[in-house]
This record gives sequence, structure tokens and C-alpha cells, in this order.
Amino acid sequence: MNTRPAFERALITDLFESSFPQLLCFAVQNLTFRMDVLEAFVVRQACDLLQGLIAARDDRDLGRSGGCDHYRRLYAFALMWSVGALLEHEDRVKMEEFLRNHDAIQLDLPPQSSSTESTMFDYMVESNGKISSVTVFVCNTNSKYTVQSM
Repeated sequence: MNTRPAFERALITDLFESSFPQLLCFAVQNLTFRMDVLEAFVVRQACDLLQGLIAARDDRDLGRSGGCDHYRRLYAFALMWSVGALLEHEDRVKMEEFLRNHDAIQLDLPPQSSSTESTMFDYMVESNGKISSVTVFVCNTNSKYTVQSM
């Protein structure tokens, strides 16, 4: 992330400092990881996800079109998957409850749906910064799942 423009580094650093330590502490103390992992690897995974997600767009377009909101959504996505990828469904639900209910953590998370059992892990950030359900992009065709083009 050190090679990113100054405004990106500042925003992403602020996001990390305001939520990552609290989430990782909660996860280590209250959730069961599927494998042993060092904190450094979780941090690295979050950074790698962010670099890949941000690099997928023209940086000039990202700064203009979605601005800070788009970065916040990408960060929330990277955060939830860097920790959540190591958890079973029940612990992912607990992690989501923690993130949604923690007073000091203010993330741009996907909307909660009372009509479905979907979690924040059932959503993705589109290239335009919009949060969408992954079911929008996956359809069942002849019992095979295919990904629709965006």
C-alpha cells in the first residue's frame, strides 16, 4: 500500500486503525478459526485484497466516480474476507453482528435483509462502487452455476 497515492494511504490507514485491531481481537478471543494463522498473514491478506480490488480500476476513475465511499466499501469487503475466510458460517454471523453493533466501528457494510438469511458475505462491491448481492451475478442454468458478465 506504500506505493499508493497519499490520499489513498491516509484513508486506508485510518480505516485500518479504526477497525482492524478491534475486529482481530474479537475474532481471536471469541471465534474459532479453521486453521492456525498469524496476525501478520491476516493483515497481508487484507492488503493484498485491497491492492487487487483497487488496481482493478483506473485509479483516476476511482478517485472521481466513487471517491471515499468506494474506498470504504472496498475496505469493508477486504476486511470481512481477510478474517471471514478463516471462519465457519456460524462464526461469520457472530463477526457480522460484532461489526454492525460495535459503537466505535463505522464501516460501509452491505444492507441487512430481514426477508432472507443472507449475510454481508453474500455481497460484493461492483466496479462502480455499488454494493450488490452475489446472486445478481450468479444464475442457475441446467444445474450448473455460471457467472454473468457485469
